[in-house]
Amino acid sequence: MKTLALLAGIAIAFFVARSMLVGSGDHSSSSVLSSITDVFDNSPEAKARKRFEEFMRSWKKGGTSLNDAEQAAACLWARGVTAIADLEDLKDAVDYFDRWRREKALYVPQIEYEITGYRRESDHTIADVTINGNPYQIRIPDSRNPMSWSGRE
Repeated sequence: MKTLALLAGIAIAFFVARSMLVGSGDHSSSSVLSSITDVFDNSPEAKARKRFEEFMRSWKKGGTSLNDAEQAAACLWARGVTAIADLEDLKDAVDYFDRWRREKALYVPQIEYEITGYRRESDHTIADVTINGNPYQIRIPDSRNPMSWSGRE
């Protein structure tokens, strides 16, 4: 039992330090607690939350630069992974990600965002997020399919 408590303590310290050094800049106790909880939570919502938060960080970092961060954002948006090996699939991911952003006039060099909540709906999770001052709802599928606008914003 002591070993388990020690391992849990080490994991908590690691993730607190990681969030302070590399995270999205949100060092609130609720954000840190959410990160720690995600380590032990393998639910579809936790996976969606992790995918979405990594996606938003990559999108913010990459903008419209065609750099690695923008490509990672496109891959996370399209398939939930940071890299797609097949060149045609990667091209499609980037093209459709650009098209998706243009639907809401968000194909811009820089974004600011705040994730305000998540909720489960059937086979996907909805993320409530404010991007450049405007509220959006984004559907994150449980499968490795592209994210989509929920149509409620």
